[in-house]
Amino acid sequence: MLTEANDEALRRLKAMGVFRRRAIAAVDYTYQPYYGDPNAPMVVGGRYQLGSPWFYAHAGLRLVEAGRRATVHVKQAPPRLHTQGRGG
Repeated sequence: MLTEANDEALRRLKAMGVFRRRAIAAVDYTYQPYYGDPNAPMVVGGRYQLGSPWFYAHAGLRLVEAGRRATVHVKQAPPRLHTQGRGG
């Protein structure tokens, strides 16, 4: 369901001419503080922020063109793919 909604949003952006030129794809991490058991699945450690040294990490794929950004996909990043080891 979310994939279809995402595809529809991209179709509408394209119809509005948002991505007429070549776009840059960017992947970045977003960290959400986690206050529970640090041994829980998908939890990564990092520097202490917002009351916790533990976080859920999400990787986002974004397209950037002429100062505009569109998020194409966001997925929870498993600890083995998380390379920075820090929150924020």
